Amino acid sequence: MNSYSLGILKKEFLSINAKTLMLIKKKIWPLTDLLLKKEIKVWLQKLQYSISDFANKNEIGLALRYIDYFVFSTIIRLLCIEKVRIRSSRSTARFNGCIIKSFIDYKTCFQLFEQSSVKNVNFIIKMLVKVMKIPKKKLGKKRVLVFSNTIDLVFQLQFVSLLDPLIDSLISNKFYGFRKGRNALQAVAYLSKSIQFSDLTEYYVLKIDIKKCFNNLKHSYILKSFPFTKKYKTLLIHWLKYSSIEQNNKKDKLRKSIHQRSIISPLIFNFVLSTILNNFFNDKQFFKYSKPFNLKSNLHSIKAKRFFISYASDLIIKVINANEAGYSFIKLTGLLKIVGLHVNKEKSSIYNLLDKFKFDWLGYTFLIIPKVKIYSSTSINQDERGLVLKNKNILILYLSNSNYKSIKINLKNIIGLLKHHALLPVLRKVNSILQGIARYFSFANNTKRLNYLCHFVDRCFWRVLVEKFRCNGIRRPRWVSKAFFINTDSPLSKKWHLFCSTINQNSTKKQGILKIWCVDVANYYRILPISKVLLPKILQNCDYYLDNQWKFEKYDFKIQKLRFNFTNKSLVMKLFKKQKGICPFCETLIDVSNSENTEIHHVYTLNSCKNNNEKAIAKKLINLKLLHSVCHKAVHSKEKHYSISSLNNGDYFIKFFNSK
Repeated sequence: MNSYSLGILKKEFLSINAKTLMLIKKKIWPLTDLLLKKEIKVWLQKLQYSISDFANKNEIGLALRYIDYFVFSTIIRLLCIEKVRIRSSRSTARFNGCIIKSFIDYKTCFQLFEQSSVKNVNFIIKMLVKVMKIPKKKLGKKRVLVFSNTIDLVFQLQFVSLLDPLIDSLISNKFYGFRKGRNALQAVAYLSKSIQFSDLTEYYVLKIDIKKCFNNLKHSYILKSFPFTKKYKTLLIHWLKYSSIEQNNKKDKLRKSIHQRSIISPLIFNFVLSTILNNFFNDKQFFKYSKPFNLKSNLHSIKAKRFFISYASDLIIKVINANEAGYSFIKLTGLLKIVGLHVNKEKSSIYNLLDKFKFDWLGYTFLIIPKVKIYSSTSINQDERGLVLKNKNILILYLSNSNYKSIKINLKNIIGLLKHHALLPVLRKVNSILQGIARYFSFANNTKRLNYLCHFVDRCFWRVLVEKFRCNGIRRPRWVSKAFFINTDSPLSKKWHLFCSTINQNSTKKQGILKIWCVDVANYYRILPISKVLLPKILQNCDYYLDNQWKFEKYDFKIQKLRFNFTNKSLVMKLFKKQKGICPFCETLIDVSNSENTEIHHVYTLNSCKNNNEKAIAKKLINLKLLHSVCHKAVHSKEKHYSISSLNNGDYFIKFFNSK
């Protein structure tokens, strides 16, 4: 499929633009018309496809021409403001200017639409940002954060929405950080499978950690090499060299670095690192024993002699001998210095995996036992089905000791706040941390550690609650156990499970009591082998924006379906399977792991039911839809009303109508 010509995209844009301007004149937010929103999304996918296709053909000038023409169009501006409006439901810190107060605040959206036009580019360049320093985990060290304006955020989103397909097709598919369709678990899975099936006599791992990767990038190199439109290059200079106000109200300019809260910063970092690795792998002296090769084509095989994996500042480079490993370390440090980056020598090292060895990477410990040292009777040399594997190295993968200790200290400190605070906010904080741990570490050989972590959380809560309610006398341990732990209606059918009772805000009755349960880390997900997360060969070589979005979404749905530890009778799981993991309102994937981000919507509302028979019908599966909590708010918004109407054949469509 060829890229769309500029003339075709202009024609489609003009027809959609006329509809949006008509609604703006009537002071109706255009993206509340869901049919129009669907048209806009289809048009944007065509635009992103053509930009990505031009980048693959090395026609970067044409891609930048498309970006230059459409970046400040009404459609792109509306979509970016819509993203900011959805984010307003979460707590986001901004500095000066318009702030969207709530999900329904359309007045500020219209203000942002007026202020985000091309005329205000010079106004934004003169804007100040606030610099704040927050403490890191290590004592004495601080992280610099920059808080920009909401209008500045919209401007960045406009450029990122069109620059992302360009950069995504230019960089190698072994970049797993800050990209759509890729994550850290896939990087861990790729490395683990490579170790298991490779010959370890020619397997040397060079682990490199880049020191303060965002803080030391040279602006001169970025301005020369980063593909950006010449017309709006002043904006790129502004985002690199922010005029800032520090905590002491002193004005200053950022001479180095790209700040960590910026949306465009990850794109810049990925592009700079990809150019360095291109130069590194095209070095003739490096390939004494074989010919140079192209990054995009020759590094996809798991049994490749040389390859690299990158996740943000963490790099793994695989070579065949110690001489190549030593040379590559010296060469790469020299190339990074040109850009202003430095290698962290404390965290970087070279590993020979021929001996029994272990190393840490991305929160996991890799313990390798070569197949030479494995006896045929060893029971550990089995796959997930229990079949004995002969020609395979053993890899034991588990949560690293340093991460495990830091997780326990963090949880203990948060639970300690319970002495002076209520149980509900503390439990919600702990649950959010435990959900994140379960999401990332419920793989490989982590069963014992996650089980112990579950008992550790229960024990910490019990001790603090006993100390908190010391006024209850000698028998307070039993009282605490009965009031907060012992129950019969646990979702995991456990006799001892921490809970907190609250009033259900959605319920109008007095009986609407809701129990919030502590997350059981060990049983929150099914613990699967890490190989299940590995991207298939078809998706490994695919670019996300070249008509492959649906493939990645289908793959994510498949993994979620495998991982979720719901029973088949669960209503959420039934709806999730029925909808194939897609929200019918926004047509994006639903993450069912976080229960606070999902809501069950009644198509025919319970309030409109006249008798008990109608209520019984309304509670059936045909009348229910699983939505994001943000989408559920939009459905029940006060200013605009949406309804999801179901057809007789089981399909659905979304209809919009104005409130009268």
